Amino acid sequence: SWWFRDEKTGQGGWKDKWEAAYTAKGPTAKEDLEKIETAIEKDAEMDLIGATAIEDKLQDGVPEAIKSLLEASIKIWVLTGDNVATAINIGISCNLLEADMTRDGRLFVFDDFDKKVKDLEPREMKNPEFVEAVDAEVKKLNSSIETVVSRTEQKALAEGKTSQEANAAAKAKRKFLIDDCTNRVKRSFITQKKGRVLQSKLRAAMDQVPHLKAKFPGQPLGLALHGNVWKVLQHYQSTAVEGPLVVSPKSPRASPVETGKEQEDEHSLQYLFYTLARECKSVLGCRLEPKEKAEIVKMMQRREKVTTLAIGDGNNDTVMIKTAEIGVGIRGVEGTSAVSASDYVISQFRFLTRLILVHGRLNNRRICQLVYYIFYKTSIAVWSVLFFGFYSAFSGQFPYLDWMYQLHNIAFTAMPIIIFAIFDRDIEPPALESNPYIYVWSRGPILYGFHKLLEWAIFAFLHAVICFFIPWYSFEVTSPESSGQSFGFQSTMLVVYCCVVVVTNQKLAFYAAHWNWAWHLFFWGSIAILFIAILVFSTSTLFAIGGIDYYYVGFRLFSMARFWMTLILTCGLACMLDYSRAVWVHFYPDRTRVFIEAMHLGKPVFDPDAVTVEDLKSAKSADARHNRYMGSNFSFTPNVRDAYSKKNSINA
Repeated sequence: SWWFRDEKTGQGGWKDKWEAAYTAKGPTAKEDLEKIETAIEKDAEMDLIGATAIEDKLQDGVPEAIKSLLEASIKIWVLTGDNVATAINIGISCNLLEADMTRDGRLFVFDDFDKKVKDLEPREMKNPEFVEAVDAEVKKLNSSIETVVSRTEQKALAEGKTSQEANAAAKAKRKFLIDDCTNRVKRSFITQKKGRVLQSKLRAAMDQVPHLKAKFPGQPLGLALHGNVWKVLQHYQSTAVEGPLVVSPKSPRASPVETGKEQEDEHSLQYLFYTLARECKSVLGCRLEPKEKAEIVKMMQRREKVTTLAIGDGNNDTVMIKTAEIGVGIRGVEGTSAVSASDYVISQFRFLTRLILVHGRLNNRRICQLVYYIFYKTSIAVWSVLFFGFYSAFSGQFPYLDWMYQLHNIAFTAMPIIIFAIFDRDIEPPALESNPYIYVWSRGPILYGFHKLLEWAIFAFLHAVICFFIPWYSFEVTSPESSGQSFGFQSTMLVVYCCVVVVTNQKLAFYAAHWNWAWHLFFWGSIAILFIAILVFSTSTLFAIGGIDYYYVGFRLFSMARFWMTLILTCGLACMLDYSRAVWVHFYPDRTRVFIEAMHLGKPVFDPDAVTVEDLKSAKSADARHNRYMGSNFSFTPNVRDAYSKKNSINA
């Protein structure tokens, strides 16, 4: 045909001409190839009448969502199967990268290796080091090679072939095995060659980081890498490139020398890449396989010690979603594999901001308070029993009716914390969405930590002391009866228990920021149920099967002014401890407290950490400062007081 052979002249067809132009090198090679392709189209009488394409566009709200997540100090890595150029364009369009990053040199691009790096040149294969490695590999597998060659020769003879043909088959098999050893060593040297090239590029990039930060202060950096680059990084995850290599016959690549337990080497190639990635605002991983996406997630979990979230909508994201601590699946047109493997499901990417910035932050605060409160309310009840043990000589005497024990975590203290953990919110959701920087203020050790656990433990002990000793000395040591007769430890410990339940619920009220009808209903209802239960237990001796007889005790207590005065005094003193903490927070607030105060007063809110020294110096005169919002004492929170002062003095 005209493509393979010119029928008129008998010479080669367009195929030979196109291959010659395609493989040609030179400054005009590209133009010559275009001319040949144009001539082929004309000779074939081909006319372009149209084109079809599949549009792969971003969902609505993706750029705004990524911008909000970045403002919340969340590191975003995009792991995709697209090529590097396409991924960079997508990163720019969705606000993950800045358009001028490439021009300013603030985007480090590690694309696929050149063809020269992907193979060994003839002079490199003649290198004594390469020849010695091949000889060592062949010598190491010599016994295995001879066994296979012998079996091949015997098999040929058994099939009725001549000795000459069997000898030729054995030689061919030997050559194949030796070539396989050579290729195995060759692949290991190619990997090492790639590692050296990549190591030099990474070190050059690390050297540029301080200069770029000085030249472009406050401007972020970006990084993009190809999947083949990641393969080399994964190969050298625990050793440096210069480290000795061992070629395993079971693996086509070289592997680091094992020294028992794998050790993390700060000079390894992967650690060098990790150090560079930490300096960047965002990272793009291109041409990555599903397994490689999961490997990147594992690397961040191992090295950064952070909680990772993976989000995807396709089957190739399933492994990554399962690897991350939190998996989010997007229900789209690429199947339900990602949805089935995820912890949370959303219909569009933009809903991720509400999931993290609103529900994530609020639930983080609620769960934190729930854990500490469960510990607190259990501790205060146990402390009161322990204190009673000193007066009962640890005889095993029950201080409370068993029915009271059973109802403590079911009716008396259960519902307020449940309502708190479901409905409480210190900041309204619209404010959380419009001010993403709030998210980082309540993350990590700010809410969770030993110091918080110690604070709740100390309050539990102090409240238990107040709830036990004040009623004890009011009823047991000093008799309320005119006759001077002892009131009995059953009645005294019942007063103690009433104080414990009221103080336990009262403690939670100091942390509740959103009082709605459900909170009022169950808060006051839990306390009311306590007194109703006591009256029920006081109506009959039937309940004495629980260990202590409360017959008529409740009616007797509730008719005494000393009981109510003791309850008010005990709860009041316990309340003063919590109130002192609230006063301390008022005068020495954190960023969240200052933000809430400004919101309630209708003052402008912003990220205080984003205010620079130059902004603080630009505040107006002292007359304008008198009208600014002072709020609480901001000295405990660096820059907050000056930031708000500057902002409001300018607006004055």
